[in-house]
Amino acid sequence: MARPLDKPAIPPGKQYVLFEIAKQRFAFDIKYTDEVFQLKSILPVPETPPYVVGIISLRGALTTVIDLRHLFNLQENSVLGSDKA
Repeated sequence: MARPLDKPAIPPGKQYVLFEIAKQRFAFDIKYTDEVFQLKSILPVPETPPYVVGIISLRGALTTVIDLRHLFNLQENSVLGSDKA
């Protein structure tokens, strides 16, 4: 009989940002995150690589928005799964 997969142990005091793309789960250390915020409008930028969705204004600074599905070669959907960045 198959036994269930063990969940990986997370060391005490460690925190991770978890997200899902194309039904696959990913995580990275929270220390690499400044914040999570609600996306407003994304301005497309012509002649950028296919993984660049566009730019947003974040507290007055232009910030590039990328599509991780494209970078990770995952199935693309016509609708973005989340509006958080």
